[in-house]
Amino acid sequence: MNLGLVRICGIPWQNTPAEIPGMVAALRRNISSSQRQLLLLHNFIKGAKHIPMDLCEVDPSALQGFDQVFVGHHHIYESIGHCTIPGSTEIQNMLDKSEKCVLIYDSEEDSISRHLLPKTHDVLILRYDVSDLSPKEILARLGSDLDSRATSKQPFVYVDVRGTIKTSQVISKVELSTLLRERDLFDYYIDLHYSTRSQSARESQRGASIEQY
Repeated sequence: MNLGLVRICGIPWQNTPAEIPGMVAALRRNISSSQRQLLLLHNFIKGAKHIPMDLCEVDPSALQGFDQVFVGHHHIYESIGHCTIPGSTEIQNMLDKSEKCVLIYDSEEDSISRHLLPKTHDVLILRYDVSDLSPKEILARLGSDLDSRATSKQPFVYVDVRGTIKTSQVISKVELSTLLRERDLFDYYIDLHYSTRSQSARESQRGASIEQY
């Protein structure tokens, strides 16, 4: 697409990223020195800090010949050479605490300015160790932590419970989710990742039936 002295080329998401260099080469054939050349891409590119190397699909060196390349698919802002990743404009998951922005490209100056967006949701990450707290104490601590953050705007809540718990104790997602819903919090994720403290042989035998032996 031509907009005056700006030519915008786009490649939608490709299931076969190996084909992208050939597509870019075909688009380069029509490049005019009198125009700014922009390329829009929607695959993971190599060199991104927030994407595992084994998921990266396109080498930035295959995208040469364009003044600027704007890359989608990534959700966190980043700049890699002449490739700019605007990132998403909304929080994408419970652990997403990245800044959200829009970019404005000045074709005359060939420059990019970044403009931060206000966050539409707060993300509350609450972590508890059952090695130090009983289930009752964790529920009390969760309630207190939520009440102290009551002014948070439409929060996403991530509750992480880890450690080693006593055999006679248990904490369930139902108890935690009930506490969250009582405070009108419905966008949450509860991660229970704890183990049970092993019993001694004497404790295991105490009260056991003959069938258990």
